[in-house]
Amino acid sequence: MSHRLRRIIGFCLLVVSVLIAGSMYLRFTEEKLWGFAPLFLYLAAYGGLLLLRTFRRDGSYRANNLLSTMSGLLLGLGFPGLLPFPFLLLVGFVPLLILHQRLKEKKAGYGEVFRHGFSAFVLYNILATYWVTNTAFAAGLVAVVANSCLMCLPWLFFHWTSMRSPKVAILALVAGWIAFEHGHYNWELNWPWLTLGNGFAQFPSLIQWYELTGVLGGSAWIWASNYLAFKTYSAPALRRPKIWLALVVLLPLLGSLVRYFTYNAPPSDTIKVASIQPNFEPHFEKFANNQGAQIDTFKRLSLAATNAAPVDYIVYPETSFSRIEENNPLNNPPMGILTEELAGRTKYLVTGFDGYYIFPEGASLSKAVRYVQRRDGSPVALEALNAVLQVDLLTEQTQTYRKGVFVPG
Repeated sequence: MSHRLRRIIGFCLLVVSVLIAGSMYLRFTEEKLWGFAPLFLYLAAYGGLLLLRTFRRDGSYRANNLLSTMSGLLLGLGFPGLLPFPFLLLVGFVPLLILHQRLKEKKAGYGEVFRHGFSAFVLYNILATYWVTNTAFAAGLVAVVANSCLMCLPWLFFHWTSMRSPKVAILALVAGWIAFEHGHYNWELNWPWLTLGNGFAQFPSLIQWYELTGVLGGSAWIWASNYLAFKTYSAPALRRPKIWLALVVLLPLLGSLVRYFTYNAPPSDTIKVASIQPNFEPHFEKFANNQGAQIDTFKRLSLAATNAAPVDYIVYPETSFSRIEENNPLNNPPMGILTEELAGRTKYLVTGFDGYYIFPEGASLSKAVRYVQRRDGSPVALEALNAVLQVDLLTEQTQTYRKGVFVPG
């Protein structure tokens, strides 16, 4: 592809991304969802910027960008969402490892190593998590960019180690990546969705061995496969890497399949559960002022689910109800209507809600306390919360469980 053609295509892709952004804004003003539009926006912007950045570069630089792009594609398409083919994850990092070998041979600086790693990881994040943008544009963009930067930390640690202790560099990369994933579960900006081991979530029969190692064991397994695939590529005449690659990939899968198809559940009592999904559109419809219609939908679906016979539990989604006082949740009118309608049809009602807890006078206050005024002007201390409520419809006793880890931001 000529320099001129590369530049023209790059500019055209950026124009396309601007047009998609404009159509997304118009749909937002009309209270319509974006669907796949954020994916096309990100991909057009990514392709345009990549072509404009490389159109004057030599062939080796463009080849390196092709390798990083290949890794981003393999990882993104291997993760659940667009394609149900997680086996791509087992070789998704191979192009990046080949690229790093080239960068190391030419003694590239940390800036170039970062740029190529970021290019791969940002494409991976776009393909796997573009849908976050449907919640809010800023949230989706920050999630893609910030998480890609965080993924570059173990990548740069790998490069630093390879310059000083090449024999342990791959171990440093795997350890750094697993530490990054573990940290993503345990800090305030947690975003563990892209934990590599989650890539096989659509195929539980293949990952029964996670009960021994956890999902991070799956991440280590994916990295082991990538390293052995890279060694096979680097030394195709050697048989040992091929044998080890086959064993590492096949043995866990075969053992998992045996476990899955020979498992017999222990005898126990069973319960009947009706899971109700009203399917309210979550951006514009759910929080509109049509609570009566929403209550009617919950009631209609619940009665239909219990017409044949009573059930033990009826379960509603997260934040099904708002402005519920945790101290006395049944005082909320919608909850009163539903508990009255469902009496005799189920033993327990379980629902998510967002509401508040009022601190009694003299009680110790939490860090999340806020003060509001009652109608008579007196102040009251309360704490906003997101929680689950269980109502025993026989005794009207209630239990709540508060959500402890919230969505970042």
